[in-house]
Amino acid sequence: MKHRQLQTVQNIFILNLCASNVLMCLTSLPITFITNVYKQWFFSSPVCKLIPLVQGASIFVSTFSLSAIALDRYNLVVRPHKQKLSSRSAMMIALLIWVISVVVCMPYGWYMDVERISGLCGEYCSEHWPLAEVRKGYTFLVLITQFLFPFATMAFCYYNIFSRLRQRVETKLKKLSERSQLLENSTTCGTNNHIVSINAEAVQNGLENKQRLAVLAQQRRTTTILSCMMPNSGAPSQSSYL
Repeated sequence: MKHRQLQTVQNIFILNLCASNVLMCLTSLPITFITNVYKQWFFSSPVCKLIPLVQGASIFVSTFSLSAIALDRYNLVVRPHKQKLSSRSAMMIALLIWVISVVVCMPYGWYMDVERISGLCGEYCSEHWPLAEVRKGYTFLVLITQFLFPFATMAFCYYNIFSRLRQRVETKLKKLSERSQLLENSTTCGTNNHIVSINAEAVQNGLENKQRLAVLAQQRRTTTILSCMMPNSGAPSQSSYL
């Protein structure tokens, strides 16, 4: 991102997405591996609170970044005449995504702590919610903000993008058909009461067919790309570290 030509809105959101995934791997893989192998918590209480917070915030940043990418593509394709988002605004949005993600995940880190369980050796990092209703309410909030809202946003954006691109393809095919029909009507002319058929009609029809096939191939590529844009996102786990 040192080069100014790379500081585009799309690259900023993609970099934000990559940063969250890398942070998730760095905090999740080693600690989760150790706790799963030894079946106990070897780290301090602050780490017990920090790791779930970082992991949860990373997942939120991922889904929010994917939603931001979808909205940016929606504006470029469906509303091309609208004022485009600047790189500075994209950086502010990326920073805001991190702030919102950390704020939403703060209760998850706040109620995590190290405890000793009677009858078992060692310490464990587990949840301690004051009330079961509070935990259920927070879980419902996570479901809405981390899954339902981003999924609805991406579904809306990519559905409209696909519809607009399909409409453009249909318009191109319609124009090609009209040109072909017009050529058929105009390639036969009368000269001295004799009908002269112009052989260019066959050549032009071949060109029209090639253009039509190219448009259809472009539509298939677009459909394939859009089908790969809808990600599978998972919510942060509410289970204990054992």
